[in-house]
Amino acid sequence: MKCGRIISWKRAKHSFGFVNYKEPEGALRCISIVNGLKIKNKTILVTADTTIIKILESYERGLKTKRFPLSKLYDHEKKSVEQCLAAQDAACLLKIEQLLEENDLIPRSCESKTSIKRTKHFERFSIQGKIKQYQCSLKKQNLEKKIKSKTDRVTTTQDLINIIPRNEKETFSFSIDWDFISESNIIEKIMRFWIKARLLEYPSQRNNVELTDVIVELLKKGIKPEKLINQLPLQKNTRSFVIKMWRRLIFETMKMKFNLK
Repeated sequence: MKCGRIISWKRAKHSFGFVNYKEPEGALRCISIVNGLKIKNKTILVTADTTIIKILESYERGLKTKRFPLSKLYDHEKKSVEQCLAAQDAACLLKIEQLLEENDLIPRSCESKTSIKRTKHFERFSIQGKIKQYQCSLKKQNLEKKIKSKTDRVTTTQDLINIIPRNEKETFSFSIDWDFISESNIIEKIMRFWIKARLLEYPSQRNNVELTDVIVELLKKGIKPEKLINQLPLQKNTRSFVIKMWRRLIFETMKMKFNLK
């Protein structure tokens, strides 16, 4: 139902059923997004007969050539048909992931929450990473909206502490204002001393006076946190160090923006 409006659903067996979508786009999305999706230790298979596949392929070609109009739900401005469809697919997948989380159906593995198997039938899904790109973008936008709604009530340092991301995923997804950081010189004025003090907690790095300079320079260049983790010689403690540093950088940046003492 997350993929499109359903006319009918009939379960033939406990693990098999038939679904009819009101619009071709619902069927397109279901085959491309739900097919290959993992639910705990099971993988969903979604397919259609040859006749339906040909109809759907023709429909998608019609969308691309504008023979068929896009739904009013799409934001058409400065976006191609492929981008609009991929954005909707990402939004759909995000809703499905939330549904899986709510019902404790996430795969028990170290891999990503859901696995997308690109169907060979439809051209727009041959572009590797397209859906993943929009999915990450939507999650980031949702996080930023959540943070923005809370920042309207920030009047003290404690208020600010309460809205700083706490887990790794939200911390690394947080939108860093690198221009503001550069203009206000936060890295030299504040982060350099924080980094130097934290490195004293690592016995193997206490005498490494150059490491602080290295980290400072990488931060000034706006390095991505995962890339920084791979470059630091802190062994098993590297990820924890970078998470703490990223949270501190976010805190100090917002503190200066809000002009808090």
